[in-house]
Amino acid sequence: MSLIRRAATLSVWCESADAEMAKGRTIDIGLYTTTANTLRRLLTDLGLSVTTRQKPPPAASYFQTRKEASA
Repeated sequence: MSLIRRAATLSVWCESADAEMAKGRTIDIGLYTTTANTLRRLLTDLGLSVTTRQKPPPAASYFQTRKEASA
């Protein structure tokens, strides 16, 4: 539970920093980078990971498959 609370706190902090940047204000980029990286590590430790999405097939391949399926 402690890791979850820490991850939530860091996530809120990063969102706040993102909002400051969107307003054109400057932030400590070193602190931002460290916080974002620490959040990533915590999320990984909690078993959450980024999964890459599978690329869709090229359009020509897709239409060929559809054409063969309807024949």
